[in-house]
Formats: sequence, C-alpha cells, structure tokens
Amino acid sequence: MFLKRLFSWWYRWVLCWVPVGAEEKVLRLITKDWHKPGKPVPFGRVAFEPNRYDDDGISLYRERWVTPLQLDASRRKPGTFFVVRLRVCDIRALGLTVRPTVGDQPGHVVIPELSARAYAGDKRRLDELVVQLATLAGQDIVLRPKP
Repeated sequence: MFLKRLFSWWYRWVLCWVPVGAEEKVLRLITKDWHKPGKPVPFGRVAFEPNRYDDDGISLYRERWVTPLQLDASRRKPGTFFVVRLRVCDIRALGLTVRPTVGDQPGHVVIPELSARAYAGDKRRLDELVVQLATLAGQDIVLRPKP
C-alpha cells in the first residue's frame, strides 16, 4: 500500500513538468446542484467560481491523463457529478492560463487567474470570464450524473 501511494504521488509530481498544449482538452467536475435544465446555458456561473480553498486557482484535469469515469469515481459521491470538456485553446482565448500542478488525480491543472484571492480582487471582470467558461462547458458534457 505504501509503495502504491508513493508511486502515485511521484507520478502526479512528474506530470507537473509536462507542459499543457493548446490542442489538449481538460475536464471539470460540476455538481448536479449547479445544473439548470432547459436553459440556454445549462450551468450557472458558480460552476467556475473559485471557492475559499482554491488558493492556486480552480481545478481541472487533463483528459489525456484521466478519464471522465475515473474523475467521477474519485469523489466521495460518485455518480452525482457532471463532467464537462473544455479545449485549452478556448480557455487561453479568454486570456486565462492553464498550469499543471500536483493534485488529487493525475493531470491536475489550475486556472490561476481564478484563484480565491484574484477573484475577490477583480470580481466584476472575472465574473464575465466565469460566465463564458460556463457557456463553453454546456457545449460538451461528457458524463452526466446517475438519475
């Protein structure tokens, strides 16, 4: 068990040094409570707003390192999340960056401009970006929660 944990941590740490390419796709977990069925934009902006624990930015995961099912299964209540896919080039087109970090799953990345501190300091401008991310997320839902 110890060796498995050690190898897992080492593997996630090594992935931090692999640059994120513009052609890559990233995944975001969104709780089903933030879904608005029947609306033109199916997710509220809260799906991309940082919370107080997002010190380094909101979390996403590189699809080349983790599948939507693995991501959903990694949570306390699997089957209660939407998993959406975003293109890195679309995120960058909004003026945001995608930075690899060590996280709970391989391929963890953050958007540093959407950290709790940055969001509190420039909420008006970042609110527009959060809404645009939510709009993009509604275009490619790859996993839906169990009914």
